Amino acid sequence: MRLPLPASISSTISESAMRKAREDMRGRSWKSMNAIRPYSGEGFVGLRSTLKYLMYQDRGTRPRVMWELEGKTIPMQDESGLHFVKAVGVGQPGYVTLPGGVKVWREQKWKHPGIKPKRFLENSITASITESHDLIQQSMMKILTGVE
Repeated sequence: MRLPLPASISSTISESAMRKAREDMRGRSWKSMNAIRPYSGEGFVGLRSTLKYLMYQDRGTRPRVMWELEGKTIPMQDESGLHFVKAVGVGQPGYVTLPGGVKVWREQKWKHPGIKPKRFLENSITASITESHDLIQQSMMKILTGVE
């Protein structure tokens, strides 16, 4: 038999997950901690964000060629300051100039290497559920025995 977790318990777990996620973000020196909000209801626990890129950081992205940059001028920052580079030959093989003036051969120019998944949201939710095991068990026992 499956019973949904009461909304009050779900809310408590989501709040705990939010605190854990914000703590992780603080450790990474990210300034977008306030964009993480608890998301819960009867039978579910989660987190949501108003900033889309936090989801990409959490889940990661695949490598891809940035075709949309062709012909555009891109601001690039390095140790010597801000430079503007025109994106020409996107996806074609050729030499690219790295910071410091080093030229390197690439099979595809303007290829984004992707983002490795950080899983900070997923890990904070899992840890909060695990820590709340006793609270969940007590709540389910009350529901099953009919004791309030």
